[in-house]
Amino acid sequence: MACSSHSSVEGEGKCNRSGFFLTEQLKYLAFEENGELTPRYRRVLANTPMERFGEPEELVGTLLYFLSNGSRFVTGRVIPVDGGFNA
Repeated sequence: MACSSHSSVEGEGKCNRSGFFLTEQLKYLAFEENGELTPRYRRVLANTPMERFGEPEELVGTLLYFLSNGSRFVTGRVIPVDGGFNA
C-alpha cells in the first residue's frame, strides 16, 4: 500500500491498495520454470475481472492524484488499484 499525507491532521492519509503487479518478485512467485502460471496465480487471475496482472506504471496515476492539489480535500481514502480483484 502506498500512502501520502500533506497535512499535520492525524488520520488524513490517503492510500492506494495495489493488487497483483507484474514485478520481478511476482514473476518469480507466479510462474513455474516452464513459464506456466502456478495454480495459485491461475486462481488469482480467475478472480480478477480484468484477467491480467497490473503493470507497475498503472500505479502512477493514483499516486499523482493523491500528491496533487486535486486531492487536497480528500481524507482517509484508500483507492484499490487491483483490476477488480477486491470488488
